[in-house]
Amino acid sequence: AGRTSSILRRATQAALGTAAVYGSHASAHQTRRDPLPGAPKPAAKAGPAAAVVDGGCGTLRGVRIVQVYDAARRPADWMAIIQPAQFAVFASRIEGGDPCDVDGGPAPQSGATCGIADSLAEAEQFCRDTVAVHPDVRFDIFDAAGRARPPLVTVVHPSRSRQLDGDPGSRRRHRAIALVLIVLAPVLIWIDWRYLDVKGLPSLLAFNLLLFAMRLLMIAAGHAANERKRLARLAGRDESGPL
Repeated sequence: AGRTSSILRRATQAALGTAAVYGSHASAHQTRRDPLPGAPKPAAKAGPAAAVVDGGCGTLRGVRIVQVYDAARRPADWMAIIQPAQFAVFASRIEGGDPCDVDGGPAPQSGATCGIADSLAEAEQFCRDTVAVHPDVRFDIFDAAGRARPPLVTVVHPSRSRQLDGDPGSRRRHRAIALVLIVLAPVLIWIDWRYLDVKGLPSLLAFNLLLFAMRLLMIAAGHAANERKRLARLAGRDESGPL
């Protein structure tokens, strides 16, 4: 009987030990959850490093939005991100010229942003769609050289086109006003000659009118020259690619 009890105790202890070992392995397997052979591995979550490498703030209507400068990004400057055949879109307020978000909102506290488009047509369409909703915003589109040169295209709401420097309508008005002043100046000189008691005031006024007329003509000529250069740059891009 004693021998039988001893054998039963050993069997019970062995069974309990086997159960404990199996339980520990089961717990380890449940905690680790190794994938089955051939099963697809779960995609790694994008962390801060991925955002730094990408350097983007998102995409808005097909245009990539990036910060102009981000010290945590590599590369930090947007000029090192844009490709030679791409175009940059910068937004600002028509009143005051303060920079704003490319979607018309206030500039983010993290830093100014710009848009990068793969084609000029895409950039223009993005700007037209935005000013239709936000008429107080002005968009300047640059090539990959950035702000080193004047913008290729400036887009504003049609109701605000008169507020642009070099607007074709303003150039015509400047020339028309200059022509009226040039015609008026000889009349004032004749009045001064005909009526001697005016003491030369009409002639002085005529001289100042001529100076003002010359200034208006020079401004109009400068805007016209800038427009010709802009059109030449656009034509050069169409014929031979980026300038």
